[in-house]
Amino acid sequence: SIRAIYDGEMLNGKRHGVGKLTTKEYIREGTGKNDEFTGWGRESRPNGETLEGRFINGKLEGKGILRNSEGSSYIGDFVGSKKDGYGELDTEKANYRGEFKNNKFHGHGKIRIKEDDSEFEGIFRNGEIEKENANDLYGGNVSRGAKVEKIRETTACQAPDFITNFFSKLFS
Repeated sequence: SIRAIYDGEMLNGKRHGVGKLTTKEYIREGTGKNDEFTGWGRESRPNGETLEGRFINGKLEGKGILRNSEGSSYIGDFVGSKKDGYGELDTEKANYRGEFKNNKFHGHGKIRIKEDDSEFEGIFRNGEIEKENANDLYGGNVSRGAKVEKIRETTACQAPDFITNFFSKLFS
């Protein structure tokens, strides 16, 4: 059975230069070097995700774009094909601008709920809100409990620990 189909430039019997590699896991289009996907390119996956940017040894590194089949997108920094550094994540329900580490909110970030255009700002660690008081940009400083209730109202979500559960699912 055929595991991969490659259409592109070769050098000394290895993929090298511009080409397209198709496997059951992905389609990679762009540049390669010494049989590795290295350089500017695009990776499309069967689940509808696409990654675009600069790849090093098959991993997205530096500035890039991730899109999924539901229309969500992330534009920002990547390390090892994971969101890491500063970026903007946009989904149907909300937008997050801020820092990421290992695909999770980590550092300073601002969330905007699209339904009512409310915004909240705070410090995150490993995907969870760290700072007890976050800034509600429309109503001043609010307690975590009041913030959770405000977000619950705008999204009709019933998760018991809304900040940690809702945002990890919404932006995963």
